[in-house]
Amino acid sequence: MLGTATLLNTGDRITAREARRLACDADILPIVMGGDSVPLDVGREQRLFTSTLRQLVIKRDQGCAFPGCDRGPADCEVHHILSWLLGGATSLSNGVMLCSYHHHLVEPDPRDPDAGWLIRLDTHGNPEIGAPPGRGAPPGERRWRQHHRFRT
Repeated sequence: MLGTATLLNTGDRITAREARRLACDADILPIVMGGDSVPLDVGREQRLFTSTLRQLVIKRDQGCAFPGCDRGPADCEVHHILSWLLGGATSLSNGVMLCSYHHHLVEPDPRDPDAGWLIRLDTHGNPEIGAPPGRGAPPGERRWRQHHRFRT
């Protein structure tokens, strides 16, 4: 039955919500699986992206997602869109491929995380890069751009 779990010691069935709460209380890492048992989210316990998650990000981004960059996956790292240090999860929806240069460029300043470059996913799940406020846009606004691979 989808959405339930079974307690091994009693055989009692519990809801997915109850199982998640018990796992959290016991410091057990919940892993969200997609089709073919592919992990899509390894939560907060694991900072680095697993090889499977990296492969999923590579499949989506095909290399550095920064507009105009032609670096392939072998020259890229997976960056947390919302920094792991600020509470971001290690998941497909919070990862983006960036070459080393652009990865360092977009790393947030811990003193003012919103002042630098930002990354978000569009409605299709593809990365968009937001320049710092005022850079290529009116003061106080961001200019959002995408790599040509994501434009349809």
